[in-house]
Amino acid sequence: MFFLYLSVFFSLGLFVSARTTRSSTSFLVLLFVWVVFVMVIPRSRSSQPGRSGHPLGPRGHSQKDAFLQQIQAEGQKGFGDWAQKNQELAKTDVKAYQEKLASSSRTTNRS
Repeated sequence: MFFLYLSVFFSLGLFVSARTTRSSTSFLVLLFVWVVFVMVIPRSRSSQPGRSGHPLGPRGHSQKDAFLQQIQAEGQKGFGDWAQKNQELAKTDVKAYQEKLASSSRTTNRS
């Protein structure tokens, strides 16, 4: 598929370069054609009725949203468990609790 894409643009480049007298004109025409192929055509296809523009189709958005909600719920449950486990530390030494909370969030963000 890549070679077909490459050969179409290569052939188009040769055709436009042969038809124009200045290289700057050829460049601008080919840039316009490329923008139309890459930006305009895919957007117009996704705005058709019955097409969502999502790779998984119309169900893709709801599946993604459900997955994100599941991840958020698990994260909140995990934080709740962590906070409950370290509740005594929060009562006795607030600064140590805050440092532990900050270090655990840095560890989580790395993964």
